[in-house]
Order: sequence, then structure tokens, then C-alpha cells
Amino acid sequence: MIAFTSATCLGDVLEEAFRRFSGQPALWVKGQTYTYSALEQLARGILSGLPATDIRTGRVAILAERNEIAYAGILGTVLAGLTYVPLNPRFSAARILDILQQVDADVVISDNRGAAILESIRESLPPRLAVLVAEGANPASNTRPRSTNVRPDDTVYILFTSGTTGRPKGVPVSQANVMAFLANICNRVPSGPGDRFLQLLDLSFDPSVHDLFGCWSTGGTLYSAPEGMATMADRFVRDFQITHLSAVASTAALLHTQNRLAPRSLPSVRETIFGGEALPVNIASAWRTAAPNATVRNHYGPTEATVAITECVWRDAWAPELSGSVPIGRAFDGQTIALVDDGLRAVPPGTPGELLVSGSQVTRGYLNNPDMTREKFIALPGAQGCWYRTGDLVVDDPLYGLRYRGRADQQLKVRGFRVEGQEVESHVRAASGTDLVAVVGWPKNEEGLVMGLVAFVVGPKVTPDKIIESCRTRMPDYMVPARVITVPELPLNANGKIDHAALARSLDSPNS
Repeated sequence: MIAFTSATCLGDVLEEAFRRFSGQPALWVKGQTYTYSALEQLARGILSGLPATDIRTGRVAILAERNEIAYAGILGTVLAGLTYVPLNPRFSAARILDILQQVDADVVISDNRGAAILESIRESLPPRLAVLVAEGANPASNTRPRSTNVRPDDTVYILFTSGTTGRPKGVPVSQANVMAFLANICNRVPSGPGDRFLQLLDLSFDPSVHDLFGCWSTGGTLYSAPEGMATMADRFVRDFQITHLSAVASTAALLHTQNRLAPRSLPSVRETIFGGEALPVNIASAWRTAAPNATVRNHYGPTEATVAITECVWRDAWAPELSGSVPIGRAFDGQTIALVDDGLRAVPPGTPGELLVSGSQVTRGYLNNPDMTREKFIALPGAQGCWYRTGDLVVDDPLYGLRYRGRADQQLKVRGFRVEGQEVESHVRAASGTDLVAVVGWPKNEEGLVMGLVAFVVGPKVTPDKIIESCRTRMPDYMVPARVITVPELPLNANGKIDHAALARSLDSPNS
């Protein structure tokens, strides 16, 4: 394993990996395998195309599919000590333009698909933005990238939040943040040469940071799944004998619903990380049945805390005891948590409170948004350091660790009662016999108050009436869905999570 204590920045880690693992496979993408040496040359080749002067902000946007151009662009940017900003080609052109304007990038590196998007918004692009279109990554000469002094506070990348509650917010993540995360993850998740990491998630979603740098810092091979392959992840795992993978729970739930998690069907998997959304207990059990050699880790972490900041390692013995979702566990080394009420006072043991996080992984604010930074990054009375208000409600269980209880700002208030949508979804799963379930608040009255709940289910084993009847035996009346709608699939957002907002919009349409 690379000694992170001796490295000062991510570029140091990558250069050591290129040196140590030179001839070993580093990347499989679109049927092509690249060694560490070849990947380094591709990265330097992309870098050689950047403007030699007029680098003002040091920010390089990457607008490409998950192909060699995207990976080489990211690596070249990191090696140069600059900041990469991943853009998803599946974003709308308006969103891409908004992000480019917010980051004030010097350069955007794109493939042909990205170039077409840029052409559609050409008249609105910042005038100083240089566009580098790479039809294929070309190896460079032996010229070393531009020399730069990289400091711990320098920004490695900027990721943008989903923006479901407003304009997307940019989160600059520093060298020190990334190095702290990698030290934690590589000490927790064993990996090395010969291991095969599967990347299912887009580069604009922060778990990709683990996929890329957690893999390459220890000599593994990254297998980049084509777009849409998440629905066939089991096949990809078997075909390529994947040992390590990160996924959202919705991916595993879909496979389970389709009866594709047969016992011992994924024996190659040794490490699985779930994150980004709540992991139902039965999905964790089903995954372990299919991948009996795998350690299943449930990670929690907002983008502002650098990918993940707490972990719960699943135990099969918990299956008969737990209901709902898998706990999110305990904080990583060097990171601190607090549970507080609305007045920022510590809550009593066993009482849900808002989760605040602090430590070397926690970023220091939002890009060009001082008001939001002051609101979310605070000083906590009686505690040292900067604290980030996650907006998530959790309870500290002495046996299992932290348990997620939903969003503080998204609690549903139905007819005056506070309702956790996640709790209702858990009961609907049990009643319907399916894992693909989503609950939204609907309808709303003229004042915008939620008057009831609607559940969406995929492939239920019983009728909607039976589901409602079963829920009535388990929950108070105000928590029971007034309607259960059977759908062929649940909409997913760009990060593969269930899109509750899209479901709510569908109910407001005239044909609902």
C-alpha cells in the first residue's frame, strides 16, 4: 500500500503508483486495457494540449463520457496540480452552461459528444474559455507536466450538488480533504495489484472519487462499465471477475427484484460499498447471499465531507433483528460527529438529532456562495473547529451505531403529524413483497400542506388494496398511503438514486 503519510498531495500518490505499478493493468474502458504506464502517458498527452499560459483559475472542466479522454483529462489535471470539474454529458445543456459559468474554468476538455453540447451553447459560453476537443487520447512525449507548488488547501476537484431544491451548489474539495479520505478508505478496505474495481457511477457523483483513486493508489485495475450497465451489474461482475465495487442501493434492489441475486452467484466480490441513499436491510442480506465472500459496507457522507465519513460493516446476524435500513455506523478516524436539536444543543441519548460533522475530510464552504457557506458551515458552541450541518436526522444506537432517520428539511407533515418517508417505505416494502418502493407526499392543499401519502411500487406480490390493508395494521392512519400505484419502474436521477421529485411531479400532471 502507498504510504499516504509521506505524500503531500494526490499528484504525489498517482506518480508513485505510476512508478510502482508501471506495467500492470490500470484501466479497462470500452474494450481497451491500459497499463499504468500507458495511462500516465495518455494523461500527459491531454495535459500537453492545455494552454501553456493564461491559466487564471486553474479549473479544468471535463465534459466527456466515461472513456479514455475523461480519465486522462482528470489524471492530467491532477498531475498538474490544477482543479478538475466533471460534467455529465447527460446533464441538460442549461445545467452544463450554469456550471461552466459558476466555476469560471480556464479550459473544458471534451470528447465528440461533449463538443456537440458545447456547440449548442457556444454563443453563451464564457469568452475566455478554451475548448479542447479530443477525439482520442494521444500519448505524450516524455515532457514532464508544468511544475507547480501544490498546497494542502489547493482544490483537487469541484462537484455540484443535485440542485433539486434550487441552483446547484459547487463544493470545492481540497488536497487535504482528499488525502484524509484516501488514508481512511485504504486502511479500511483492503486492495492491491490484481484487484478489479467496477465503476458504475458517473464521474460527476462523488463515489467516483473512491473508484478512481482508491483503486489506482493501491495498484488495482478500474473497470469502467458502459452507460446503462448498472441494470446488468451482476453480469459485468461475473464476466470480469470483479473484486471491488461501489453502488447505490437502488442498483442492488433492482437486481434482487429481477431475481438476479441467486445464492453464490457473485463469488469473486470481496468488497462492496453501498452509499448515496438508504440501504434496506433485506437488500444487504440478499447481496451477501449472492456474494458470500464480500464484506458489505454501508457508507454515509455528503459531498461536503469528501465522499464518505461514516461506515457500518454489515453483519449477517443482524438480519433477524433489524428492520428498515442498515445503520450508517461510526465516524472515520480523525472525523467527529455531533447530534443536535434546532438550537444546536446536544440531544439526549436515543433521541434523533441533526447530524453535524467535523474533521480533516470536511470542506470549508461553497463556491461563490458566502451566504450558504455561513448557514451550513458553523462554529458549534463548546466544540472546536468548523462543523458542517448535514440536514440529516440520525439517532445514536449503542448497539449498531448511527441510524439514519431521514432529512430534517424533508420530513413530511401529514395533517399535522410529522412522518418519515423512509419509515413508511419500509412498511410498504414488507407489505408488497418488493424492494423497489418510493413514497411521496400528495396531494397538497391550497396552502401547500401535505394531506396524504402515495406509494409507488414495482412488481408487488399482492394487490394495492392488500398493501394498504397491511399498512393499516402496522402504522397509524396518518402514515398509511392513501394510494398505491404499480409502475413498471421507478425513475432514477443522474446518480442512480430514486427520483422522488419526478414521482411527485407525475401526480400533479393532468393524467395522474
